[in-house]
Amino acid sequence: MIKNLVHLFYPDLCVACGMEVAPEGSPICLRCEVDLPLALMPTGGQFVERVFWGRLPLTAAWAWLRFRKDNRARELMHALKYGGNPKLVRAVGRRFGRDLQRLPGVQLPEVLVPIPLHPKKLRQRGYNQAEMIALGMSDVLNIPVEPRMLVRVVHRSSLTRLSRVDRYEQIRTGYGVRPASQHLRSHVCLVDDVITTGATIEVCGSLLLETGVPYLSVASLAYAEKMF
Repeated sequence: MIKNLVHLFYPDLCVACGMEVAPEGSPICLRCEVDLPLALMPTGGQFVERVFWGRLPLTAAWAWLRFRKDNRARELMHALKYGGNPKLVRAVGRRFGRDLQRLPGVQLPEVLVPIPLHPKKLRQRGYNQAEMIALGMSDVLNIPVEPRMLVRVVHRSSLTRLSRVDRYEQIRTGYGVRPASQHLRSHVCLVDDVITTGATIEVCGSLLLETGVPYLSVASLAYAEKMF
């Protein structure tokens, strides 16, 4: 009864378009569900794998959505990034995890490692979006999340307008690995919100491999389709 009254005055809204959705149901309404440009392929290779060809020896790479300026994924990612609601980000992470779980023959990792934020950026935003995504995936896949395996040591301004090579050069000294982590001998999956050039994943993945991680995978809510 109390939950129904709360929903009456404070209804749950779709994170993509703002329409009302069922309480404690999907964070995305049915109309947006139909329009979502899903990227996960049930068979064969994943499109996002091509981002890292010749750059990282990955066991697997998954992206849930194809991100473009003119599709529903852009609206969803904008709402998640600037909506200030970590619970919704985690709920979408659960949806990603359920879809990933349904892939036939999928080789799941042993630990999820979110791309870290610099402490200054974390204070400004209040939460790490990549960590919320990883926690949502963990809720479904029962895979532990290790948010402290990587550390952001340098805070930089936005690099979105830089090329892949320039971005890599700017960020390669900005991350570090905590060598005391118990998961350095595990199949690690890096988790991020959107992959554009892939430079951040490349830097962090290379650091983990150099530190002794034997198997590396990547999972992102979306990848920038314009890159291909």
